[in-house]
Amino acid sequence: MKKVHITTSKILTYGTVLSLLLIVLALIEMLLLHTSIETYSSVDILPILNGLFSMNPTDTLYSSLLVIIFTPVASLIYLTFFFLITKDIPMIIFSFTVLCIIVSAVIMGLGS
Repeated sequence: MKKVHITTSKILTYGTVLSLLLIVLALIEMLLLHTSIETYSSVDILPILNGLFSMNPTDTLYSSLLVIIFTPVASLIYLTFFFLITKDIPMIIFSFTVLCIIVSAVIMGLGS
């Protein structure tokens, strides 16, 4: 069980560090390109990822936001698979319920 805590901690740490690096990269892009951050009325993931590779500071900043949002979700997915392997039924039900709530919230958010 200790290894699970270590792996979960690493997932959360790597996600946080990656998000921080993307924020720093967005600031560097702003300074080099002499641009500012734009605001989007709606967020589409694929254009943001395309903008990330084209040195668009706004898309880089939004990418960091997506990384920091989905880091705990990745940790939860890892824990769900761990509980499936160990056949811990109450935790499987709890983890799967939380994942369903997150997925339904994202779907309802995309529909509006």
